[in-house]
Amino acid sequence: MDNNESERRLRNPVVGRKNDSGSGALWSGRLAAVLFTLFQTLLKNELDPRRWLAAYFDACARNGGQAPEDVTAFLPWNLSDEQRTTFRLPQEQPP
Repeated sequence: MDNNESERRLRNPVVGRKNDSGSGALWSGRLAAVLFTLFQTLLKNELDPRRWLAAYFDACARNGGQAPEDVTAFLPWNLSDEQRTTFRLPQEQPP
């Protein structure tokens, strides 16, 4: 038994936070924690974070640059079947 996969999954967020905003910035740590939690939740639900985020930002733009009134509509467990299909992760093609 080993923890190599766990360490690999932690590596990108840690290195990214250090390189992007500095490891001493408290706000960047909080932002990173929120975003990594969000992205992993989307991935666990087999949703593409880029597609989901594009739709969320589009909704923000249509709402005058503010978050939509009801953000619960964007939670993975509240998505309609149509939204789930739209945001689904692309299937990997066999070699």
